Amino acid sequence: MHAFRTSRIVALTLTLVAYPMTHAGAQMAASVGVAAGATVPRSRFGDRASTGYHVMVTLGMSAPLVPLSFRIEGMFNEFDYNSAVGSGGGGVYRLASDKARVWGATANGILTSSGLLRPYLIGGVGMYRTTEGNPPFGGTVSSNSWGGNLGGGFRFDLTGFGAYAEARYHWVGDTDVRMIPITFGLSF
Repeated sequence: MHAFRTSRIVALTLTLVAYPMTHAGAQMAASVGVAAGATVPRSRFGDRASTGYHVMVTLGMSAPLVPLSFRIEGMFNEFDYNSAVGSGGGGVYRLASDKARVWGATANGILTSSGLLRPYLIGGVGMYRTTEGNPPFGGTVSSNSWGGNLGGGFRFDLTGFGAYAEARYHWVGDTDVRMIPITFGLSF
């Protein structure tokens, strides 16, 4: 059931992004970008991990006068475990590994308004790989899972490139990993 629901979300997102762009003709614009920032862990993941960092590379597609665009991203997040003891704390995980890592590849739709400082909404789905300490046995354990993200930001275009700031909530499907990357990026 979960896979069926995820595939419907992916299909809807791609349809919403692709339909306006197919009618925009040959005026499609592509962009590449880089971004970085702080990542705040949330929920039970936030009980054991401290605020970390992330880096991203992006590939965007947009059409003039169409408020809906598309962005594919690759991202890497890294977190230190905290010193809290107990079953939910990071102290137990720290004995096995000093870092938690989350890789992600996401496809996102972006709904942008007009103006100089353009606010936007962003959301999408993707595949995430988590690597965490394995307290009972030591070492690390990794898993792959579908997930999603939803958030917003502000974009402004400069001569030859654009800049943006955004915050999004990411959830990694079959795990308790939830996080909010606060991102500052450039696109060319």
